[in-house]
Amino acid sequence: MTTASQPAAALVRSPPPAVRWRVWPLVQAGPANALVVVAITAAAAMVGLATRNPAWALVALVLTSAAAWRLFVPITFEINSQGVFQEFLGRRERISWRAIHGCQPGQAGVFLSLGGPLPLFRGLYVPWQSHRTEVLALLDYYLVQIRQDERALEFEIQP
Repeated sequence: MTTASQPAAALVRSPPPAVRWRVWPLVQAGPANALVVVAITAAAAMVGLATRNPAWALVALVLTSAAAWRLFVPITFEINSQGVFQEFLGRRERISWRAIHGCQPGQAGVFLSLGGPLPLFRGLYVPWQSHRTEVLALLDYYLVQIRQDERALEFEIQP
């Protein structure tokens, strides 16, 4: 015997389990990122040769290394019911689900857009390594849930 509440209960999805993993591109990616280190060093050397000043070479090395900091530092990502976390150098940052305006999956990870005037420059790229299925399931579950909650709120507010 079926009741009216059984079909509705079947539509309720349970959240996927949280996932946590560590990314350290310089160590894990191998030769590809070694080429980036060589390119950074070569660029600094070219600046030093062009200016004939080792101080400017050092400045170039520091600035380009700072721009590529994510290669040199291990980062731990965690995705759970509270949002997306990234942990690096003893600092833990959270992006709540409501702050994420969209996501663009790629070949090796997903870009989480945080909106704003230049959304492609404001966000977080999350490399998923071997966690592609889990990451996409979590994004699908929580982002769809947030959008449904927002639409329900808009519906209740409108006269």
